[in-house]
Parts: sequence; C-alpha cells; structure tokens
Amino acid sequence: MDRFCVISNNIVSEKELKRRSTNVYKDQGSRCNNQNNKSYHRYGGRGIKRVWSRKEFREFYVENIIGKEWVRPSVDRIDNNGDYRIENCQIIEMDENSGKHENTDRKIRATKINIRKALQKNFERLASTLQFMP
Repeated sequence: MDRFCVISNNIVSEKELKRRSTNVYKDQGSRCNNQNNKSYHRYGGRGIKRVWSRKEFREFYVENIIGKEWVRPSVDRIDNNGDYRIENCQIIEMDENSGKHENTDRKIRATKINIRKALQKNFERLASTLQFMP
C-alpha cells in the first residue's frame, strides 16, 4: 500500500520521500565533512558529525514525515552542539529551524565582540604598563 504526505500543497509519495532523503543525507555529510561547504564552520568546523547510515536516516526521515502535512520539512538537531543521530534529531518546519540558526549566529557574533573588547582592554593595560618601565 502506498503511503503519502503533503508538502507545500503537493502530494508526495513514500518513494519520492526516499529520493529526497538521499539529497538531505548528502547535504548533511557535506556540511559536516567538506571544508569547502559554505556552512562547514557551523557543522564540521564545530565538531558536528553525521553518525547514522543512509538506511537509518531514510527510515527516520520517511517515518517522521509520512502521513502529515508540511510546508518545508527540515531535520533539526535538538541539541545544537550534538551530532546528526536519531536520538538528537526531529523533523520540524524550515521556518522554525532557521530561527534557531539565527540565534546561534547572534551568540557567536556577540562572543567574538566580547573577546575583541577584552583583548583590546588587556592590550591597553599592557601598553600603559610598558610606558612606565624605565
């Protein structure tokens, strides 16, 4: 018996979902393993790995999407610092998942700014100390 879901008002078969899962799986691998990927710094560059097999991922992907209605389903890592593995992933809408990345990027930028300020402050202290040395 064929199983289906609805994505962006289109009926999608289980066979098509399996095909799509292959592309998603490859994208995960590229983000985690390919230093030339534009998103590598947020995944592999932070030590995030894809630890499930293609078959495990396909089963996870299909079983969590099939029979439901979606706009743009997306694989979300529940622990943003954790690997791509079954117990750390869920399927959510892309819009919801994108907001998580924006918060992470904001935190990274804020941390970099704080580090720069601390370095500048320490440099100024060191420079003023060196001026008073005979």
